[in-house]
Amino acid sequence: MKKITLLSVLLFLMTQFNFSQSLSGKRIKIANPTSAELLKVKEVGIDLSCGALFTENGLILELGETDLDNLSQKGISFTVLIDDLIGYYQKKNETELPLAKSQLQAKKAQAFSRKSLSTKSESIDNFIQYEGCSEVNWAVPTNFTLGSMGGCLTYSEVLSELDRMRSLYPNLISVKTDASPGTVTHGNSYTNGGVYDTWAGQPIYYVRISDNPDIDEANEPESLYSGMTHSREVSSMMNLMYYMWYVLENYSTDPGIKNLVDNHEMYFIPVANPDGLMWNEQIAPSGGGMQRKNLGPYNTGNNAQRGVDLNRNYDYFWGPNPIYGGSSGTQSSDVYRGPSAFSEPETQIVRNFSASRNFKTAMNHHATSNLIPHAYNGYPAAAPSGREAEYHKFCHDMTRFNRYIYGEAPDILTIANGDMSDWMLGGAADVNGSKGSRDFPAYATEGVLALAPENGSWISSDGEGGFWPSATKIVEIAQRAMRMNFVNAYHSGKFAQFHDLNPSDIATTSGNLEFGLEYLGQTLGDITLNVTPVSGIQSITPPPTQTGWSKLEQRKVTAAYTLNPGIQPNDEIEFQVTLSNDDGYVMYRANILKIYNPSVLFTDNPDTDNLTNWTASGGSWGTTTDAYSGTTAITDSPSGAYGNNQSKTLTLSTSVDLSSSSVGIVQFFAKWDLERNFDYVQIEGSTNGSTWIPLCGKYSKPGSSRSTNRYSSGNSTNTSTGKSTADQDNQPTGESIYDGDSMDKWVMEEILIDGTENSFLFGATNARFRFVFDSDNTN
Repeated sequence: MKKITLLSVLLFLMTQFNFSQSLSGKRIKIANPTSAELLKVKEVGIDLSCGALFTENGLILELGETDLDNLSQKGISFTVLIDDLIGYYQKKNETELPLAKSQLQAKKAQAFSRKSLSTKSESIDNFIQYEGCSEVNWAVPTNFTLGSMGGCLTYSEVLSELDRMRSLYPNLISVKTDASPGTVTHGNSYTNGGVYDTWAGQPIYYVRISDNPDIDEANEPESLYSGMTHSREVSSMMNLMYYMWYVLENYSTDPGIKNLVDNHEMYFIPVANPDGLMWNEQIAPSGGGMQRKNLGPYNTGNNAQRGVDLNRNYDYFWGPNPIYGGSSGTQSSDVYRGPSAFSEPETQIVRNFSASRNFKTAMNHHATSNLIPHAYNGYPAAAPSGREAEYHKFCHDMTRFNRYIYGEAPDILTIANGDMSDWMLGGAADVNGSKGSRDFPAYATEGVLALAPENGSWISSDGEGGFWPSATKIVEIAQRAMRMNFVNAYHSGKFAQFHDLNPSDIATTSGNLEFGLEYLGQTLGDITLNVTPVSGIQSITPPPTQTGWSKLEQRKVTAAYTLNPGIQPNDEIEFQVTLSNDDGYVMYRANILKIYNPSVLFTDNPDTDNLTNWTASGGSWGTTTDAYSGTTAITDSPSGAYGNNQSKTLTLSTSVDLSSSSVGIVQFFAKWDLERNFDYVQIEGSTNGSTWIPLCGKYSKPGSSRSTNRYSSGNSTNTSTGKSTADQDNQPTGESIYDGDSMDKWVMEEILIDGTENSFLFGATNARFRFVFDSDNTN
């Protein structure tokens, strides 16, 4: 009898060991996969848009046993890099989590820094107006914490954090609230003989951040933030916790954040798939769990492929129709779409909650790949939504510094039909007759401008991990998402960007100041620019309130001025601008400094000078009649669209002596349309004519890197030519460049030269300047 008992125990332990291996999954490498092989990977239900890591010579995936078996059946060869992912992450958790927590405390002591150029001061700011050469130092919130599961918060820890936010900031954040009363998740009844916990179906919670968080203020614009639709994508949730703490903690000290919160309602669903997260806690309490889907009653058992992929279950482009793609009808597949659209309580809850609100924008966070896909992801052949320009500007403002590539499937990620963001935007009826969110009254005219950022590098050598990033990298990934989260709120409302179009040298004692106002918000309203004298100015007549806006419209407005009598050359002229909307939201206030008749060391006027002041090299430059003022402007491509594989310069033929200048300013009007992340223009400076250094201006941005350029047929199963590695590396990473599409809108670029900014030219006796244009192999 004792022998039988012992044998039973041994069998039980062996069974547990084998199940653990099956649950754990493996990290594998597919060497140099071809497009055909990547298509096979996609066909077995592996989502290459989430968690796939690419190296110089292969594709790295973290997969469960079912996916591995399917790859083998498709004839895909691979090598195993890590045989037991749960064990691997357990060891990482033991060593990295204490280190990450120590580093987190050190980062909390770092100061927040801001930088301006010729803008003298900003008393009310927003991060779209930010003029720095590098990203804002998003100081770590004092209350932000890492979780116990490899740095990831467990679900109970998430709920505790929401309660703690409420207890510390009851006037800014609501009590966590059931997003759809009466609808609960499936819960978990599978215990594997008592090994795992059970739990009942549960609500999905949301919180609201606003100045009156317990009241729905009807006229305030609303934006949505969601995370962990896929329950193994750690950064999708941790990014939101970081952002929420940052907003709450900085409300009382940052007037720009205060005004944003006072005039908006931000809604957060940090965990849209709580059952999936809790199942990962059961099977891998130290992190590394591979459960992606919910715990719907499909493929139930001791595995990490249970349930339905919630991001394939929304009712737009849903289903098995052959014109769609990116989901599976196989229950064990990680992209199993479910038996019907909205079959799952989690997607029903988001649908019901969205229908009860009036969201203008949404950020549905995912991981990984450092990119932002936008509609339509499920059906690239769909008719245009008509919102493409809005998406372009939305993404442009989000990615100025993190440089995430953005666009539609299949170029930057694989096709995914039935996804949340497509449903939120909606559009013309699909083959099932669904119009997405536009079937609901709140969105009948237009749907939600929704995005699904993939957070975390897709390059293995960056060391950020996959779905479960290194605990030491969680803060860094969250900081890259900060601007995206703020822009989501800015663009939801009645919001405009201010552009100063006045050169620093004011030559007449009376005239008109010129400004550009660019409407970015999804909610239309009136915009007022108030301009008041500070010094050197006797009077200013501000422009009238601007009404009747269209989205993305830019207007030039003027303010008549008269300078003080007796003003002398080189005297300062200072005025204050205040930008507000008809709800009283002050989005920007700054003091602007100009100079009356300063020393002008060099000026170029294409109307009279043409190209006589410049020397071209490497290719031709020319002029165009499309000018900001006058009749002529310099252009890199006078014949129209520029070509591939171009690298050319336009150099100022004379040098400039800055030795007697206390400060130097280079200004020019510009607009551009350059393939984002790949082609670029730079303005460079030199003191000897041979060593050239890029200059940073108000509108420049850092060059992209390969880790943000996952735009390649080789990485997406697309069959087009795509982007080569050389294309992905074409921009000089981190250097100041110009790219993207300014949408035919002129700005006045301004480059400051002093002891701290572009300082290598400060005091130079022989300063040289040139423009550089470079294009990659494809457009």
